[in-house]
Amino acid sequence: MNTFSRVLLLLAALVPVAWAHESPVDHVDREFRLSVKDGMFNVSYRLGLTERAVLMQFHAMDTNGDGHIDDAEADAFFTAQAKLLAGLLRLQVDGQPLALTPTGTVKRDLRLGQTYTFTALLGKITSGSHLGSLVDGYSRMYPGAFHWRSPGEGGPKDIRIEPVVVPQDAGLSQREHPPWIELKFNIVVPQ
Repeated sequence: MNTFSRVLLLLAALVPVAWAHESPVDHVDREFRLSVKDGMFNVSYRLGLTERAVLMQFHAMDTNGDGHIDDAEADAFFTAQAKLLAGLLRLQVDGQPLALTPTGTVKRDLRLGQTYTFTALLGKITSGSHLGSLVDGYSRMYPGAFHWRSPGEGGPKDIRIEPVVVPQDAGLSQREHPPWIELKFNIVVPQ
């Protein structure tokens, strides 16, 4: 067997091993904040990106190829990104799908984070408990750990979003990631 054949055989043997583990290069950490106010369901969705992912975004933002990103290019990029993410976040309350709409500007931070805000018209809901879920379709493309900030926050007279299943109940720590992220919750509306 010649050297070339041995190299091909070795590469063929390593392919299943290479596919057995996900690359950590583009893992995205996430933070969710869910709330209900004035008949609107609100989602704050923070993505913690890698340096590589941010550099690729910079390249995509520079649409005229001049090596500089002006405000118009950045705004256009983040507007399109927010629209893409809104389409990948699937919200349901009481079995009914609710369309999320991007609101506000994307907040960027020095930890390579980008926080998007979305709202969905919930309307007037009756007192009691309303089952809901938020599925993050973006997490199927770019997996990573997540943190649900302040679930169940609020007093007894406030509308609260309380978790039904937390990651620990599914056998996962918040540092591990599932194949996709699904937050199951109850919207608790006081009497």
